Amino acid sequence: LIRAQQLMARLFPDDKIVQLTRIVILRLLSLTPSDLQMWENAPEELIQEDITDFSDFRISAAADLLWRKLLRYKPELVGREVISTLKACIAECARPADQVPMEAILRKDACYNAIASGYNLLSGIIDIRDLFVNVITPDMKNPDPRYGIVISQGFTYRPSTPIRSVQ
Repeated sequence: LIRAQQLMARLFPDDKIVQLTRIVILRLLSLTPSDLQMWENAPEELIQEDITDFSDFRISAAADLLWRKLLRYKPELVGREVISTLKACIAECARPADQVPMEAILRKDACYNAIASGYNLLSGIIDIRDLFVNVITPDMKNPDPRYGIVISQGFTYRPSTPIRSVQ
């Protein structure tokens, strides 16, 4: 067991975990233009396709599995990185609506989805209540019609969950 842990630490040092976290969230978990088209035309089909194809090999399924493995391996480090990535996405979207590219909104959505997907592991690491009240809820009320895609995968918010902030 100790040798296996040493091997994992050599293969996956913290800087590589941070890089993998960013790649998984921003490139692999983010919706694609074809996903957006399907969302606009038939959102139920996009959700159904995601559910039924999950067991088949798909990039999104593999990315979700890798995301969960990263969270289990280094939850504190990955938790800090997802929050850092989300803050960068929030800053990118904090401009007038006509200056915010759709890709920026989708990157923020990918962060939300990563947090929702890893909720059980992240709920003790990041302040879910603060995130929900101060970030996600305002996005849900954003009048920009492009934000309709944001929060595409909600998560159950449990106020009684013990919460700890990431520094």
